[in-house]
Amino acid sequence: SDSNNKAPEITHTDPDGTFWNDFVSKLRQYQEENSGDCDVPRNYHGGFWSGLGYWVYAVRKFRREQEEGIREQGWLSDERIKVLDGMGFRWGPKWRTGKRKARGTTTEDS
Repeated sequence: SDSNNKAPEITHTDPDGTFWNDFVSKLRQYQEENSGDCDVPRNYHGGFWSGLGYWVYAVRKFRREQEEGIREQGWLSDERIKVLDGMGFRWGPKWRTGKRKARGTTTEDS
C-alpha cells in the first residue's frame, strides 16, 4: 500500500500538541487555497500536503466513534472540536451532511 502518503496514527498521545497543531495549520492553508473548503479528499497527498486528507478522514471517524460511544474523548477534546467548528469543518462527508442517528435509520430520499 502507499502508506508513505498517510498521516501517522493519530490515536497516540501528543502531549505538547505539535502533531495536532501541524495538521490544523496545514488545514488552514488548504482552506485558504480552496475558497474556505475544509473537505480535503482522503487520497489528497504530495509534498507539504502529505497525509492531510487521511488526517481529516481520521478526525471525522474518531468523532463519529466518540458520538457512538465506541471511543472515549482521548485526543479529540471539546476545545479541539471547537477549533475545527470555528473553521467551518464538516464532520461528515459532503454526501452525509444530515444528522446521523442510530444505525437502523434510513434517509428520507432512500
